[in-house]
Amino acid sequence: MPNKATIGQGARLAELAKSYSDIAFNTLVDVAINGTSDSARIAAANSILDRGYGKPKSDGVEVVELPAIVIQRAE
Repeated sequence: MPNKATIGQGARLAELAKSYSDIAFNTLVDVAINGTSDSARIAAANSILDRGYGKPKSDGVEVVELPAIVIQRAE
């Protein structure tokens, strides 16, 4: 069981973290738009969606893995 000091420190840390939420969110938006890799942009976009709509819930529906689709640009 945490002591009062630990509980107080946790509350203070949460308060401090919340004070940076605008900066953190703007950083996610910047990475989603300007990130240099697809994986960084996708991760940032997923984080934004998770915060706005919550993480997708699994309603006991079976997830089926489908083969990847390859898209090639015409040259």
